[in-house]
Amino acid sequence: MSYQVLARKWRPQNFHQLMGQEHVKQALVNALNEQRLHHAYLFTGTRGVGKTTIARIFSKSLNCEQGVTSTPCGQCSACSEIEAGKFIDLIEIDAASRTKVEDTREILDNVQYAPTRGRYKVYLIDEVHMLSKHSFNALLKTLEEPPQHVKFLLATTDPQKLPVTILSRCLQFNLNAMTQDQIVEQLQKVLPQEQVSFDPVALQTLAKAADGSMRDALSLTDQAIAQTNSNLTLAAVQSMLGLMDSAHAVILLSAILCHDGEALMQAVDKIALQNGNFVSVLDDMIALLHAVQLTQLVTSAAKISNFDSNDIELFAQQMSPQQGQLLYQLLLNGKKDLKWAPEPKLGFEMIMLRLLAFERDDHSAAVPVSSAPSPQKDDKVGGLRELLKKPTAATAEPQEPAAVSKGEIANTTPPSAPAEQSTTTETPQQAPKQELQSSPPPVTEAMETDIAQQYDQVMSQAAEQGFTPDAANHFVASESQPQPQSDTVSAAADDSAPQQQAGNVSEQHSQAQSAIARILKNRNISGAGKLVGANGEVKKSEAPEAPTETASTTAFEQPNEQPAVAPEPVPPRPRPEKKAAFQERHKPITENLAPELLEQLSPEPTTSDTEGNEVEIPAPENFVSPISEIKFAHQQDDWASMIEQMQLGGRIRQYALHSIFSQNGSKVSLQVDSNQQHLDSQALRQKLTESLSQLLGQAIELVISYSDGLQHTPFIVQQQLDQHRLAQAKSAMQRDPLVSAFVQEFDATLDENSVQAL
Repeated sequence: MSYQVLARKWRPQNFHQLMGQEHVKQALVNALNEQRLHHAYLFTGTRGVGKTTIARIFSKSLNCEQGVTSTPCGQCSACSEIEAGKFIDLIEIDAASRTKVEDTREILDNVQYAPTRGRYKVYLIDEVHMLSKHSFNALLKTLEEPPQHVKFLLATTDPQKLPVTILSRCLQFNLNAMTQDQIVEQLQKVLPQEQVSFDPVALQTLAKAADGSMRDALSLTDQAIAQTNSNLTLAAVQSMLGLMDSAHAVILLSAILCHDGEALMQAVDKIALQNGNFVSVLDDMIALLHAVQLTQLVTSAAKISNFDSNDIELFAQQMSPQQGQLLYQLLLNGKKDLKWAPEPKLGFEMIMLRLLAFERDDHSAAVPVSSAPSPQKDDKVGGLRELLKKPTAATAEPQEPAAVSKGEIANTTPPSAPAEQSTTTETPQQAPKQELQSSPPPVTEAMETDIAQQYDQVMSQAAEQGFTPDAANHFVASESQPQPQSDTVSAAADDSAPQQQAGNVSEQHSQAQSAIARILKNRNISGAGKLVGANGEVKKSEAPEAPTETASTTAFEQPNEQPAVAPEPVPPRPRPEKKAAFQERHKPITENLAPELLEQLSPEPTTSDTEGNEVEIPAPENFVSPISEIKFAHQQDDWASMIEQMQLGGRIRQYALHSIFSQNGSKVSLQVDSNQQHLDSQALRQKLTESLSQLLGQAIELVISYSDGLQHTPFIVQQQLDQHRLAQAKSAMQRDPLVSAFVQEFDATLDENSVQAL
């Protein structure tokens, strides 16, 4: 006997052998058990998930000699012939090879004939989306109203290409892709019966390569059995699939965490010598980071993977979760960029160097500073070492800001000195502090006048170049701030002469700042170009928001500091008056209007204007309405009154309004109109029984029957009342003397559609 491939040999023969697709199986089994069979079924899904298999099992269930059942016997001639593909009443059509309309018409010409052997004639059309437009049109009418002995089973991998007219005539079932666990479970059942030994990790690799298709998984397993002589190992499966050993991912990640660039490049060279698949290596590194993150954050969700558990534990200890997420994102982006590289090795090296660069940058701010060198760690993956041994600017201790006098810049404190000079007897900060604590010499009027002239010149040039006044003011304020004095600070620790130079520079900057502060204060403008009130507060409502101020904000802009020279009081700028309303701006001149027009323009307030209610016209004295005062059915019908007392609502109320009530002791009968039968349910009957029992004060037995054309239900009574009152209202309007006068004198007509019975 010739060999039969695993994909055909282990094809499920009934619904219970089918792996997955529980939502489809349940629907078909229930339809078969209850004999609620549709004439057309559409199965969609990716390749190898069981579309054709389900269609053949469904055909067995329809034509089994034991009857229509969800569990075909598999032993009768019909089941055997369907399994062998020889059943004459199962017509399998490959739409990909028979796309012409002539082929479709030839098939449909035989639809009208009864089945030869089976109970139903089943048309199984595979890849139905490949049919031409004319073929679909020829199929439409038959698909909508086929003979009772015909069932259509359509299968496709691309349902979006089907016309909506076809989709609307079918019951559609979307089959899901198989999960890796489902594929592994099925392979673990098949391989022992095929007498094949296997490694569980090798089955995981095969399931991942199958990409959700059980048929692909069985085909790959067939190939692996032939290549490994019935011994499925991880190395053999990876070699067959062209995958790389997962150890490469461990070595690369170890070199990145250790900042060992030479070892990283050597590992890349080894992969290239093996004609390595760099995309596969990136996938392994992504999978490794995934396993590490699960171990760090959700230990209970960590599953068996291709990596050694000791390696994963070690990486989880040496790497923070934030680092893992960063590396994961870099690998994903690098995988997308790899196809644009001039050659795969170059692109892969750049991805690894990117990981190395970001890893160093990440550790530089995360590792605490230590005065002694950290010991190296000897471990399995190459010794993950401490990454930083020198303090950085981010970990240096902040310096206390120097005390400044009023009117000076708050950020005049020089930058911190290097860490090596912190042990000297006189710190570099002491000299500037001594100079800054003394008050600067007063600014003369000549200096202030000169600076004011320079300010006006800069403002005029800025206006000529198109700058706004706010932007120009902000520029002047920023240019007047002191520059860093690192040279002065670095020399302050050697002798006292440079200290005097630093003090002079600080005094000059303070004088300039004090003068500019006075000018800006007198002009009612802040250093950022904002309007300032007399109390020194910025008026936010009259100036645009400026960017968030940093440590370089001047002292006169801070609310807790006072300027060196008190500004002269400036009267506040008057706010623009609010624009008057349109009616106010366009009032008519009442002096020129006649009294009659003046009354029309200023009418007396009505009830609706003052209270928001509709105007009610009082009825004349001794008025008797010609319309009946009985407005509702519950005023004259007992059953309608009972419905009102029970306070029924929704569909229960509608159901009761279309019924007739009768009672004989504890037995209550409801005769319901047949057009309300669709509302009937067990919950509705239970609610009606409870409400009636509570109203009647005794336990009742409810009996419901249906009749056509009931005439005395509360619904009909209400309609009759509405029609009677409307007729009375129309008659009253026609008899009204005023209406009659209008009709006779002006040839008017009464619009009866506007008449309402209130």
